Amino acid sequence: MFVPIHDENSLKSIPFQYVTVSLIVVNVVVFMLSVVGGDMVAVASFGIIPKELFDTSLLPVPIEEQVSVRPTQLTLFTYMFFHGDVLHLAGNMLFLWVFGDNVEDAM
Repeated sequence: MFVPIHDENSLKSIPFQYVTVSLIVVNVVVFMLSVVGGDMVAVASFGIIPKELFDTSLLPVPIEEQVSVRPTQLTLFTYMFFHGDVLHLAGNMLFLWVFGDNVEDAM
């Protein structure tokens, strides 16, 4: 299995990858809040539910009554901060750490 730990490209135009580190911190904090709080209403409100995004079906009534309505444009941004479990979070943050600094440096 391919698991990158680092890359050979050094930063050229920025001294430190502040955006990459900030994204990692925000992702970990949101994951911890969703695990510790166990707030499925927040996950259903800010996460994308494919059945609702691509279909006209709605959520079951018990969850739908609790979910606050968010604009679709907002959920297309906020969904990327939710992860299924620790391995999902760790894998995504590892790849963000390895490759995010190169993207940030290029931008």
